[in-house]
Amino acid sequence: FDDISHGQVWRIVTPMLLHDGFLHVLFNMMWLWRLGQVIEGIKGSLFFGLLVLALAAMSCVAQAGWHEVLGEWQRFIGMSGVNAGLLGYAWMKQKYQPYERIGVTDQEIGLMIGWLVICSLGVVGNIANAAHWGGLLIGMLIGAAPTLLRKFRAGR
Repeated sequence: FDDISHGQVWRIVTPMLLHDGFLHVLFNMMWLWRLGQVIEGIKGSLFFGLLVLALAAMSCVAQAGWHEVLGEWQRFIGMSGVNAGLLGYAWMKQKYQPYERIGVTDQEIGLMIGWLVICSLGVVGNIANAAHWGGLLIGMLIGAAPTLLRKFRAGR
């Protein structure tokens, strides 16, 4: 947060551009391609680009904030928090606004959640778990927001 507060605002999204090896970038780009087809095809490139940037920033803040709380620092890179957010977004769109025809399969949901759990258990090493879970939850919230707001307004 120090560098960002001193004007280096790009640091809030640039970790998504860096990867640690071929498999890391391969799997992140496969998820981005799959989820991007679903979301960008319906919502358009501008919306998709803004959603990716928002998820990158928020998952980065979640990870940095988690490490601020713990009092330790960890380098974090990759697109996984964004991809988890895109999955969460598509999942909630499918659940609450199926008429938009944005969705993911049960297998994709299970695979992503299973991977997040495996990472959280420490099986695969030092992983940015707060970025993953933060991205998923933020994406779910963004995807469900229109329905939640409509229900909130109707309940008044």
